[in-house]
Amino acid sequence: MTNSVPPFRMSDDSPGKEAWSDLEMVAATIALEAAAEPYVAKLAVGYVIRNRMNEGTTWKGVCLRPWQFSCWNDDYKVQAEARLRLRTPTRADSWRAAMSAIHALEEDPTKGATHYLNIELTKKIRSGALPAWAENAINEGRVTAEIGKHTFMRLK
Repeated sequence: MTNSVPPFRMSDDSPGKEAWSDLEMVAATIALEAAAEPYVAKLAVGYVIRNRMNEGTTWKGVCLRPWQFSCWNDDYKVQAEARLRLRTPTRADSWRAAMSAIHALEEDPTKGATHYLNIELTKKIRSGALPAWAENAINEGRVTAEIGKHTFMRLK
């Protein structure tokens, strides 16, 4: 089935992510943010993107907003492009989760979350500390779900 799944257009002669459709952008974001996670975690990432849509922007605008999804940060660009060129067996799940989240075809497993992070990895990267927004959400009981390695929170 992997061969029938659309590739992410990352070849040297492609127009790049600026020309991607909303579906391709959401699927790529999911693929990068939740690659090793089970399908429900991929769907959860898609729903976080959906739950941010009321901010009055486009799907691509939500995904590419600076410092919101680390996979699109400038310091991750080379790794993101390399990973999107891979034809992994779970790529189909990323496309399916994107379609499901965009069209609300499945129930939101995050229960309305607008943010998430991998607590263990984040603490490792940040010398044991979490960002203030995550620490506040946890302390204020705004965790909505724990799926795979991610903790989902509602910040609004």
